Amino acid sequence: MGMLKYHEWQLNNLDGCLGLNLFHTVECYLIVFLLGKFFSAANFILMGFLFHHLFDEIQLIHLGKPFVRAFSVVEYFIRKKYYYTPLDEVGGRTGKNSN
Repeated sequence: MGMLKYHEWQLNNLDGCLGLNLFHTVECYLIVFLLGKFFSAANFILMGFLFHHLFDEIQLIHLGKPFVRAFSVVEYFIRKKYYYTPLDEVGGRTGKNSN
C-alpha cells in the first residue's frame, strides 16, 4: 500500500537525485542477451525489459528529468558523488554537495 505513496513522492522530488535500478541497466540487458543465445525465452524477456524501459524513459522525459536514472552500474558510481537519492533525503541528508 505504501509503495504507491512512495512512488508518487519520489516522482515529485527528482531534483538532484540519481537512481540505480539494476534491472534497467546495460549490464542486466547484456546478461539477458547472452542468456538468449542459449535459451530462446530470454529473448522475449529482453524485449519485455526494453519495452518497459522505453516507457519509463518516456515518462521521465515528460517530467523533464531524463537523466535521474543511471543507465549503467559504472555510470552510477561515477555520477554518485554529485547526487543524492530520495532515501538520503528521508534519512535527513540533504545531499553530498551541501555538507
